[in-house]
Amino acid sequence: MTLWINKDVNMENISKVLEMWGAWVANDQKAINLLNNKKEIIPERIRLRKKCTHHDANIINDLMKRLMVNNKKDYQLLINYYVFGKTFVQLAKYEQCSDTYIGKKLKKAEGIIEGMLIFSGVN
Repeated sequence: MTLWINKDVNMENISKVLEMWGAWVANDQKAINLLNNKKEIIPERIRLRKKCTHHDANIINDLMKRLMVNNKKDYQLLINYYVFGKTFVQLAKYEQCSDTYIGKKLKKAEGIIEGMLIFSGVN
């Protein structure tokens, strides 16, 4: 799957892009050292997923940096889900809400990244 956006972009695509980006980050020791101040263990299933290219990862990294500046909670949610492989139940327990609400928050955060990607004009 390529990152290049076209008229057919949908939420399923952005989820796959973020999954591949998460696998790329999980296999980059420098990135993990920056993200992982609590020394959480990344599940092997995350490391073994298909990875995106360095070019695509850099694009997503730039978008994630913008998200971190403007919305730290959504940024952390995406990191916890796509890089550290936390489940909806684990995320809900941490946020003290329902797993259904976490799913909605995750879709919102994915939508923000997708919107930034579309508006960035990457093609």
